[in-house]
Order: sequence, then C-alpha cells, then structure tokens
Amino acid sequence: MPSQDEHVEIVERWVAGYRDRNLEQMQAVADPEIELRMPTGDVLSGYDGLAAMTRHGWEAETPHYPRIDRCILKDDKVFALIDVELRSPETGEAVRTLAVGAEFRISDGLVVEWAGRPDRAKLLEDARG
Repeated sequence: MPSQDEHVEIVERWVAGYRDRNLEQMQAVADPEIELRMPTGDVLSGYDGLAAMTRHGWEAETPHYPRIDRCILKDDKVFALIDVELRSPETGEAVRTLAVGAEFRISDGLVVEWAGRPDRAKLLEDARG
C-alpha cells in the first residue's frame, strides 16, 4: 500500500497533468474505472469521463490552470486546497484566481474517486472531521 507521501505525490502528478494539459499523465495515476464527481452534481466515470472533465476546464472561456496550495491526508483520501488561475485565452495572462479544493480517494496507487470541491471551508471541515 502506498505511503501517505506517495498519496500526495499521486495528487501532485494529477494536478500537474491537468495544468500541463497532459491527459495521459492524469490517466497514468487514475484507475480506468475512476468516478468523477463534478461540483455541478454530475458524475462522470472512466477515462472517457476524465477526458470530458479536462476538456471542460481546458476549453473554458477562461482556461483553468491549477496549483496545489496544500494537501491534508486522512485515511485513503487526500484533500487538496487548490488555487486555480483563470487565464485569458488571447494573452495567456491571469484574469483571476479561484481558491477551491478537490477530494481524491487513492487505492492501490491510483485515483479511484475525485470530487471537485468549490467550498474550501466545507472541504477543510470534512478533512478534519
């Protein structure tokens, strides 16, 4: 079973893959049957769901570029506090930054569940609870 440091490394690789627009890097740390819980309530699954989730952020009016602020470990979960920079597609310059979060469940060295968590206060409460 991976150590807690390895759990954080898996999340860091995931976020770096998203930031770098590298779906293959994300798939390398994702279970083929991954379940993705979108902040909208939609649930996507598998590599097709992962591709759809990434397209949403990559092709948005202001594309998303995440950076991990910090991670909190709890059992098989990593609660990641993430700053998402929204950039102008024309200039590439930052338009604004959103402070959000994500919850990752890791099993056998792979992300098996991901949940977008826009409310950092609730994410922190769940991480500590």
